Amino acid sequence: MPTYETVDALATTRHVMHTVPGSCRKTHALCPCMPRLFIALDPSQAQRDALARLKTDTFAARWTPPAQYHLTLRFLGDTTPETTATVCDALAEITASPCPIEGTGLGTFPSLRNPRVLFARVEPNPALIALQDQVEALCQRLGFPAERHSFTPHLTVARLQKADPATVYRFVQNHADWTYPSHRAKKVTLYKSTLHPEGAQHTAVTHIPLRE
Repeated sequence: MPTYETVDALATTRHVMHTVPGSCRKTHALCPCMPRLFIALDPSQAQRDALARLKTDTFAARWTPPAQYHLTLRFLGDTTPETTATVCDALAEITASPCPIEGTGLGTFPSLRNPRVLFARVEPNPALIALQDQVEALCQRLGFPAERHSFTPHLTVARLQKADPATVYRFVQNHADWTYPSHRAKKVTLYKSTLHPEGAQHTAVTHIPLRE
């Protein structure tokens, strides 16, 4: 069964309406009524340390705090507290096995010509793909729309702020053979993301152990 770590936080918002008021859509950063959820795998501490050492001042960026590194399996977006509880229960049905998180090199979204996000590559191994397939099927069964983009496993390192594309390109090329320690992820985590002026803060809602 899921391990609820922030049920008290969810309970405080159960009086909220099922639909999102228009004002909440415009000021989500200040509105606690709609949790923004995503399902992810957590890297190991050794991986966090390796990713943190990539930080540089050669281009403008907002670097991800090491405690918030994660591998997103599915972004769910704004949801009601009632839907959050339903997702928690449904995640307990996952039957996938633990999967490795490992990879070589860096990349940028949406492209190297227009770098907005710097990320560490993650090898799309069969166990990871099988897990993401299960998560995607579960989300669609719950009524979430199908994910429009193909699954590209990655660990976001930084969000770039008008960084010079040529400088970012050289940084990526210089790290073409860079690797981080391998880790076998043994649980899936449902996160609640809250927006703040300094960036998003992620709080674990529940952990789902993967089956050995």
